[in-house]
Amino acid sequence: MSLDWETQVATPLVQGAVTSLDRVGQGVAYAAGGMVYMCDEMLTSCEVGPAPSSDGVVQIASESANPTTFYLLTTASQVFRSTDDATSWDLVVDGKP
Repeated sequence: MSLDWETQVATPLVQGAVTSLDRVGQGVAYAAGGMVYMCDEMLTSCEVGPAPSSDGVVQIASESANPTTFYLLTTASQVFRSTDDATSWDLVVDGKP
């Protein structure tokens, strides 16, 4: 939920179960329903894009030295990297048997 402090109205940010929630750079990233949400630190504004895999997302993390580079770990032990603020993803480790 996002809360408007002036009106005290809460608005849902996403429908469905959140499978991953991590602080990335100065914001917050989470995955839900096959989508990746990259939000500001107050969760008032989010950019939404598809997850790079149909497998569940376990974790999202950013590089501290380069906050536009993100890593995403799936339930199939795959690691994806994005170097463009989570717009596109490249598979860097394929943990599938």
